[in-house]
Amino acid sequence: MFTKSLHLQILRWLLTPLAFLVLFNAWQGYSDARLVAGTITDRTLVGSAHAIAEQIKVVDGVVEAIIPPSALEMFASAYQDRVIYRITDSDGTLLAGYSDVPEPSKPVDGLEPRYFGSSFRGQTIRAVALRQPLIGVGEHRFALVIVGQTLHAYQQMIDDLWIDEAKRQLVLVIIAAALTWFGLNRGLVPLARISDEIAQRPPDTLDLIAIERVQTELRPLVSALNQSVERVRSQIAGQRRFIADAAHQLRTPLAVLKTQISYGLGETLAGEKDRSLSAMKDGIDQMVHLTNQLLSLAKIEPGAQVLARERVDLVAVTRHVLEEVADSALAMQIGLSFDVEADEVTVQGSRAMLHELVMNIVDNAMRYGKSGGFIAVRIGVEENVAVLRVQDGGPGVPVAERERVFDRFYRILGSDAEGSGLGLSIVREIASRHGGTVVLLDAPTGPGLLVEVGLPECSA
Repeated sequence: MFTKSLHLQILRWLLTPLAFLVLFNAWQGYSDARLVAGTITDRTLVGSAHAIAEQIKVVDGVVEAIIPPSALEMFASAYQDRVIYRITDSDGTLLAGYSDVPEPSKPVDGLEPRYFGSSFRGQTIRAVALRQPLIGVGEHRFALVIVGQTLHAYQQMIDDLWIDEAKRQLVLVIIAAALTWFGLNRGLVPLARISDEIAQRPPDTLDLIAIERVQTELRPLVSALNQSVERVRSQIAGQRRFIADAAHQLRTPLAVLKTQISYGLGETLAGEKDRSLSAMKDGIDQMVHLTNQLLSLAKIEPGAQVLARERVDLVAVTRHVLEEVADSALAMQIGLSFDVEADEVTVQGSRAMLHELVMNIVDNAMRYGKSGGFIAVRIGVEENVAVLRVQDGGPGVPVAERERVFDRFYRILGSDAEGSGLGLSIVREIASRHGGTVVLLDAPTGPGLLVEVGLPECSA
């Protein structure tokens, strides 16, 4: 589960493996405790059995079994375990003890003791069976000694051994957690220092953080922050340049418009007033065009809005643009032609932005073309790339100027066409946001410019 505290998250990752280690140690401690308690219990049992077996004697052919007190005193403890025993000869005759004491599931062979677990009168016991040879009553005679004990002391011994060890392990975990918490607080001080340094900066400060002063582990974070600041710097600088350029571009037509209004107000002749109003209309049309392009540029700025992608038919978008400009082209005596290699060429992107892209290319071709000229539009697909080509019969763009005309508000010296210098900037920005490219080429036939846009085609 996600935690908002870095301290707790690191502490969890440090203590979780340690907790598993403690659980393993506890399990191992319990196994060792059982082994130790079992060994002590078995040694006590076999010691008692040997003590009893040593007292079995044959007197005048009669087997006598005397139970020495020391054999039972070995089991003395505060838990008052019940001690049982049984002694029989090789014929199964009971010589001493309880007749219902259980025997091991396998017979005892040789002189080695056999340990076994069983139950006696409803209580779980641990017992040992031991053969004791009898001398003086014939060959192959022996006595079978069985000594057993209930398991209260055995279980308590296990608990005393492993619980104490588990408590020590738990205390170690708590101490480790406390020391780790202290270490984390000290270790994260540099991170808190960077946070305080950034928080205390004035709002208008975009200085970079000195990466040399931070620890190696924090340098990737500081480097990423510095890169982010650099991007913000670049965007702010670009916006400032854009505002300054836009203000400059708007100031000139506004000044001209003011002059035209003053001139019109001073004229008394109707014809002069009409000429003044016509000039004012042309100036306002130019300002409207510039304003629309500024708004378009603001919409496609990086970070201005999320690009809503959909399948867009580039053929349909281009045909719609040509229908919109058909009347203007007819008035300017410019011929329009449209050629497509397929009825539908789809790309992934914004329909509105792609419409703006095509419109700006065609509008530029009309503004810089000449009356009686032509605009040829062609759409095809080359290696999974949708290619839009727009050719005009205008003066073209010199090779040395072809990269600069993509700069905002840049216009070729000596050009008398009315334009804002934003059209190709908008085209390149839209194409870039769609993962495409824009190149300017010489017209393949005669003078003019060929604008070629490549956009990734949608797979079927």
